[in-house]
Amino acid sequence: MKYSGILSLLIIVLFPLHATADLRDFYQGLQGTPLQGNIFDCNSACGNACLYLSKEFENQISFPSIAVSHVPTPHYWAKQQDEVKPCCYFMPLSSEDVARALLVVKKTSCPFAVKSGGHASFKGASNVPAGITIDLVHFNRIEVSNDRRTTSVGSGSRWIDVYRLLEPQGLSVAGGRAAHVGVGGLTLGGGISFFSGRSGWAIDGVTNFEVVIANGSIANISQKSDRELYWALRGGSSNFGIVTRFDFDTFPYDMVWGGAKSWHIEANVSLLHAFENFNRDSPKDLDAVHWLVFSYMKEQDKYFASAIFVHVGGVPDPPIFDEYKAIPPRGSSMRMTDVSDLSLEMDIGSRPGFRQHYITATFHNSAKLQSIILDIFVQEIDSIKHKLSNFFRPSLMFQTITNDVISHFSQNGGNALGISKDEGPLTMMAVQTQWSEARDDETIYCFSRRIVERSMEEAKRMKLHHRYMYMNYAAPEQDVFEGYEEENKKKLLDIQRKYDPEGLFVDLQPGYFRLRE
Repeated sequence: MKYSGILSLLIIVLFPLHATADLRDFYQGLQGTPLQGNIFDCNSACGNACLYLSKEFENQISFPSIAVSHVPTPHYWAKQQDEVKPCCYFMPLSSEDVARALLVVKKTSCPFAVKSGGHASFKGASNVPAGITIDLVHFNRIEVSNDRRTTSVGSGSRWIDVYRLLEPQGLSVAGGRAAHVGVGGLTLGGGISFFSGRSGWAIDGVTNFEVVIANGSIANISQKSDRELYWALRGGSSNFGIVTRFDFDTFPYDMVWGGAKSWHIEANVSLLHAFENFNRDSPKDLDAVHWLVFSYMKEQDKYFASAIFVHVGGVPDPPIFDEYKAIPPRGSSMRMTDVSDLSLEMDIGSRPGFRQHYITATFHNSAKLQSIILDIFVQEIDSIKHKLSNFFRPSLMFQTITNDVISHFSQNGGNALGISKDEGPLTMMAVQTQWSEARDDETIYCFSRRIVERSMEEAKRMKLHHRYMYMNYAAPEQDVFEGYEEENKKKLLDIQRKYDPEGLFVDLQPGYFRLRE
């Protein structure tokens, strides 16, 4: 449903959950404010929206079309996102500010995007051309409860800041593995964690969401307060509101053992068999986490293998990794360390400032299938590597979704991902590519799609394909909600119609993965 220029909702209907008189006054002021015309380099709807916001929030808005601004312009991890220019950036200081922005969006029908850490890989995911980008950079407060069982984290925080605040207190949460990824995006997409074996994914550890929903209401959503919306937010991404704070289950923590090992590509057969066995045997040690990466370096014209090993219980060389010990590495960074330090190491292979692309698929556990996929990966690289300019670095990642991880998906009311324990263990593949030149974009996108398409064909032939697609690794053309169980998608749509009956987050938030019929 498209929005008209003037809202017809009554104020009492507009704010059923939580709204201050100040918000009502703001809405009434919008109703009586005449349109001023296009004074910015964008269409009249968004020009008016930015004008409204600039009057109310002079020091919280910036305009990419204005060369000099006293408000910093946000930056993004992927070059494609950095190239997008909205009509304006709005940097709210409170949830009430976010609610005001949504009212402006509704009045003017201006497209918008929401940025947490800005780590999505594709154009427009958390930035919007000629619209309003709501940057949650000021939502960076991190606070531990008095009983030390809950950590409240603003959506604009980054995981490195969360870990650095918790570690001196001997605490941690099941959060992201890369230091500078934002809390909001990673969590709403699922959120694989170093602690996944013991605690599930990040979304499974959220006990409460502070969220601004489509009608401007600000609500705290937990299993007790609103069971159905709580379930939908645990996997439904940004289709139900703008989450401004997450309350995470918090647990005691000391040191971890972890790091990376690397091998020449010739070790691939042994590595893949060790990976398959770890995925199968992981319930023997819930503190162990592991993933495998095969990479190509154009500057050397060579392939390499590497693996990340982590034991959050702090046990060096635990028996669960014994099979890998028989494969001599060419290098190793294994050590006793903190999660914060380990997360900084995970950032090294994913530097900002390049063009980025991810695409994903999921399969049942099989070293034989993974070996075929690796062959496909090499074949597709060899077919294009001489056509590309300058920097080109593709990686093929295999990550486990073990039975112990899946067991957490049904706890505390469950999440919406649609994976049950009798389907596991599963292997998630992702093709991540970094490159430097925009003229290579379409070549890279086609290259990545071919790898996944061919891999899925082989998996289906071997009866090993699984429907799930991890949102945080998905390409924009992948329909991640089709990968949830059909019943789960239907339930999500029903909840969406209840909390966003006019389709605000579908029609006016175009960038990330939209939940549609």
